[in-house]
Amino acid sequence: MLNRKALGICLAAVFLLASPTWAKINPESLSVGIFGGEYMFKHKEHLHMAPNYGVKVGYDFTKYFGMELSGEGLQTKLNRDSRVDHKYRVNAYNARLDSLIYLLPEGMVVPYVSVGVGGRTIDSPDNSFEYPYNSGVTRNFLADAGLGAKVFLTERLVLRGDVRSLFIFNNDNTVNRDLDLHTSTQNFEGMLGVMYVMGGKKPPKDSDNDGVTDDKDQCPGTPAGVQVDANGCPVDSDGDGVADYLDKCPGTPAGAKVDSNGCPLDSDGDGVADYLDKCPGTPLGVKVDAVGCEIKAPAPAPIVPAPSVMEKSIIEKGRATLDIKFKTNKADIQPQYHEELAKFADIMNRHPELGNITIEGHTDSVGDAAYNQKLSQRRAESVSKYLSTKLGVDAKRLSAKGFGESKPIADNKVASGRLQNRRVEAAVDYTVEKKVTE
Repeated sequence: MLNRKALGICLAAVFLLASPTWAKINPESLSVGIFGGEYMFKHKEHLHMAPNYGVKVGYDFTKYFGMELSGEGLQTKLNRDSRVDHKYRVNAYNARLDSLIYLLPEGMVVPYVSVGVGGRTIDSPDNSFEYPYNSGVTRNFLADAGLGAKVFLTERLVLRGDVRSLFIFNNDNTVNRDLDLHTSTQNFEGMLGVMYVMGGKKPPKDSDNDGVTDDKDQCPGTPAGVQVDANGCPVDSDGDGVADYLDKCPGTPAGAKVDSNGCPLDSDGDGVADYLDKCPGTPLGVKVDAVGCEIKAPAPAPIVPAPSVMEKSIIEKGRATLDIKFKTNKADIQPQYHEELAKFADIMNRHPELGNITIEGHTDSVGDAAYNQKLSQRRAESVSKYLSTKLGVDAKRLSAKGFGESKPIADNKVASGRLQNRRVEAAVDYTVEKKVTE
């Protein structure tokens, strides 16, 4: 016979004796099981604590809620005046309909609370003249509440234990005259059992084990270990169309065309990716700058050392307008102006006496004046940098200054005039000393 201590040990074991391989309540499943435990009567019923056995049939409607029908029976003896009267046996039976509310339905161990209603029947096969209570059968209405847990040993085999408090309402008192009509009493029981689960709603498959079930997976067959998004497709962090696990050039800028490895295309093979290349189609072997444009050598010095128009202008006036035009809203030097800059650099390098050089940037009148001021500064700095880094002009001699749209040399109302105004000029710190011809 189980005692209370043994029952407590068994209930604790329910939470330990299981493998985590299988778990969870399966909706729409039917379960049947057998149970045994200990039933404890309230002392005023004068019935001795006894082993209790039964069967349960349950159905889980969802993973959080189920109902079950149970039938239990036991045989005990009268217990009067602190002694057990072995002369008189008493049989007790009850049937209940309980609802189960599952608290953690996805776990290996699933705790639950239960409430229900039912009926109890008590009679004695030893009724005789000396029987101390009324003969016949006692039928009682009961309600119960309890706590328990299911432990999944396998997907189908479940170990279960619970404790319940049973409220007995004595609305048909014939066996025990010591209980007043319409009173109630509270009994307790602890049960352990094994249940077998049948049927149930089959969970969706996840064939590629990426964490997204097949019914939601838009990219089936993802390789093992690949990080996927909510749709089961490999993550593509830079949005270049090549998944991260295949991308050898992560962080490609948005919109850049890439190859099958996720690297930006370089169609002309000049070492500058297409999305940065401002001079596409460069012939093979040609040296290019950072934007993919050909780097041309400085123009050779003229065979006849006659001063050019630019040189005369600089020496005589201390100022020259360079023939460098810019595209609208751009500060990049186009390749066709490299030669013009090379001529200017040659003059500056041959005439160190000209001193410091101010590169002046200008714009047309299209757009905001403040923005044009900044644009003209960038144009001046672009030319100054090119002269020092590409053409060897001493950077200490160079300074850049933007004048925005404040100094037009042509009519801004026409396209040709605006083109002339998008220019740079060079001014030198030089005092003109003209020779006097005798």
